[in-house]
Amino acid sequence: MNRVILKKLITYVLLVSLMVPFLTGVLLIEPAMAFDGDGWNYKKVLKGLLMMFLLSFVSKQNSEAEPPNIELPDSDAQAKKQGENYIRYQPQPGELETLAKAIYSEARGESYTGQVAVAAVILNRVDSSLFPDTIDGVVYQKVDGSYAFSAVLDGQINLTPDAQAYDAARDALNGWDPSEGALYYYNPRTATADWIFNNTEKIKRIGEHVFARRKY
Repeated sequence: MNRVILKKLITYVLLVSLMVPFLTGVLLIEPAMAFDGDGWNYKKVLKGLLMMFLLSFVSKQNSEAEPPNIELPDSDAQAKKQGENYIRYQPQPGELETLAKAIYSEARGESYTGQVAVAAVILNRVDSSLFPDTIDGVVYQKVDGSYAFSAVLDGQINLTPDAQAYDAARDALNGWDPSEGALYYYNPRTATADWIFNNTEKIKRIGEHVFARRKY
């Protein structure tokens, strides 16, 4: 038998067993508590006991009732609020900041599209077998003993990125690539390494930066 039904059945039996003596006038407490005049009246006593029993029964039933069906936030949705999921590349801890720092230090004077393009070049390198396979690995890569990015070499990588740099990083992580697959970018007015001119071919220019692929 269902446990809840059994409990209710027992309660009803007890309730009836208390009510029957009251209705018939046959009470065990009558000899001790029934007085004449203004003395104790057993009927009032029984009514009080019965009322207490009913109140305790109702209170117990309410306490045992099932809790309200409160819809809790979906755990996956909560996780997405606490973290971020990206379409193209899921950064390791700290790599979103690394990417934002690279954008800010290398392209803070460029348009927003130009900043996303710089971030995309870093991610294109992550995807390429020619470069390390993490954001940190690409940004802090050394080539012939020297850092590949000038902002790492001169310490500007340690500047605090602004909100736009983080937004540009997120857009690149979600797959926007204004560089059209470039693995390199440079400012033709300030670039001094002959290697970049001799071994790459231009894809496009965005602002002050030329975006290029490697010659094969």
